Amino acid sequence: MPNTTPPEPAAAAPAQAMALEALQSWARNRDRLPDDRAMLVALAWHTGARNIRELARLADVSRDTIYADLRARGIDAGDRTAAPMPPKYQTLTAAAIAGLGRLVQTRALPSLIGDDRQPLAEAVWAIGIALDRIEHLLGHPHGIDDTAGEAGSGSRAQVLQEIVDRAAIVIDEAQGLLTEEFAGFTDAQLAARTEEAEIAALEGGQRPVVERAELRLVLPNDEAPAVTMTLHRPSGGLLAVSSDNPLVVGQLDRRGHVVLTEAFGVIAGALEAVLADEAYLDDTINKGGDRE
Repeated sequence: MPNTTPPEPAAAAPAQAMALEALQSWARNRDRLPDDRAMLVALAWHTGARNIRELARLADVSRDTIYADLRARGIDAGDRTAAPMPPKYQTLTAAAIAGLGRLVQTRALPSLIGDDRQPLAEAVWAIGIALDRIEHLLGHPHGIDDTAGEAGSGSRAQVLQEIVDRAAIVIDEAQGLLTEEFAGFTDAQLAARTEEAEIAALEGGQRPVVERAELRLVLPNDEAPAVTMTLHRPSGGLLAVSSDNPLVVGQLDRRGHVVLTEAFGVIAGALEAVLADEAYLDDTINKGGDRE
C-alpha cells in the first residue's frame, strides 16, 4: 500500500533537526550526571562540608550514594579530622563541558517556537551556541582542519569570531531590556546615571572616559559622500549628534544612548594600552608599574 502521509514542509526540517539534537543532548547529559554529582560532593567536602545527611539532602540522594561518591574521589568519609583542602585544579577540557551548550539550547527551544520570541530566550540560545563552539575549540587545541568535514568546522579564527558574534547578540538583547528598565527615568535622570558611572571610573582609576568622539561614516550608498559627525553629551543631557551633513536628520534615542555609552567604555578600555602610567592616579599603580 503506498505511503499517503503528506511530506513535511521544508520549513519544518530545521526545527526537527534542532529538536532531535536537543533530545540527543539530553541523553548525553543524563549519562554524565552521576560523575558531575560526585565532583560537586567532593568539592563540598573539600570546603569543609562534612555532614553526610545534609549533603544527601541537598543532592536528593541516599547517604550511601554520598559515601560512594566520596570514595570515587579518593575521600575517606570516616576521617572527619582532615582539614579542608582546596580542590585539585583541573584544566578545562571539551569533555568537561561536552553537550552543555546543547543542553542550554534545549531549555530555550520551547520559548523560541513561534513568532512571539522572548529577548532573554534569544540571549540564552546564543549563549548555548557560544558554549557549543567553545567545546569545539577545546577539542581542537592545535587548530581546526577545515577539510575534516566536521559539523560546524572552520578555522580557529572563524570559530572565535562566531563566539564574539553570539556574545554580541546577548549584549544587544540585554541592552534592549536595560533601555526598557529606564522607561520611568527622565532624560536628565538617565544622563545623571551615565555621569555617575563615568565619575566612578575616573575617580577609581579604573579606566579613562570618552567625553567626545568624531566619526566618519562611509555610507552603503556609494554615490553619497561620507558623513562626518561628532558625538558628545551636553551637560545634564543624553548623547547627542552634531553634523553639518544634510544626511544627518535625527538624534539618538535612549537605546542609542545606552548602546553608545557602553561602547565608549569598551573603546576606552582598549585604549588603555597606549597610555602611560602617569595617566592614572598614583594609588592605582602597583609596585611593578602595572595598573591594578
